[in-house]
Amino acid sequence: MITQNGLLNYIGTYKNLEEAQKIAKELIEIEEKRKNTMILELPIKRNEKGQAIIPIKTKNSIIYSNVSDETWHDLMRFSFRLDKNGYPIGNIDGKTITMHLYLFRKYKGEIPDGYVIDHWGNDESDSSLKKLNNDLRNLRAISKSQNSQNRIVSKNATSQYLGVSKKNNKWWAFIGYQKKSYYLGLYSTEIEAAKSYNSKAIELYGPDAMLNLF
Repeated sequence: MITQNGLLNYIGTYKNLEEAQKIAKELIEIEEKRKNTMILELPIKRNEKGQAIIPIKTKNSIIYSNVSDETWHDLMRFSFRLDKNGYPIGNIDGKTITMHLYLFRKYKGEIPDGYVIDHWGNDESDSSLKKLNNDLRNLRAISKSQNSQNRIVSKNATSQYLGVSKKNNKWWAFIGYQKKSYYLGLYSTEIEAAKSYNSKAIELYGPDAMLNLF
């Protein structure tokens, strides 16, 4: 017997266990190929911004993760939920793995020693939203030093730039280093504050510094 579409199906009587297991395996592989072919024929589901999206199960609802067009049909083969840290996670090839780690390894390569995967992007100040942005362009490998810098910055930023927030029609700059946050001053423009952040980041982090792009 094998399970198909949630039902237990009888597939025949065989001489021994090995023969039955072989037939069951072949039938499961055929069913998987059929299901994958059906998925490949599906139109990509998109949000109002035109981004490809994958459904993520939560306790009370369904939310969506942004992904690249080229990975959508691949990801639709699996079911995802949120882990305790807010990252989409699923069972892929018999292993539980986060969506971003699966995507990076398959489409970008192995992660260098001492590096972690970062959900990059100045467009989202909310870290929970960043964790749902799994577009390949949004995933990059960064050093642990860079990740520490990013963690402190992300929880405070309200600007499109790293280390910048708006306060009383002014822009103030700050940076994280060795688990502390440092105030860098108030500026008339957002870009001035971002440039101040860049200068201090280079001073503190050297070649590992994450910088704003203009």
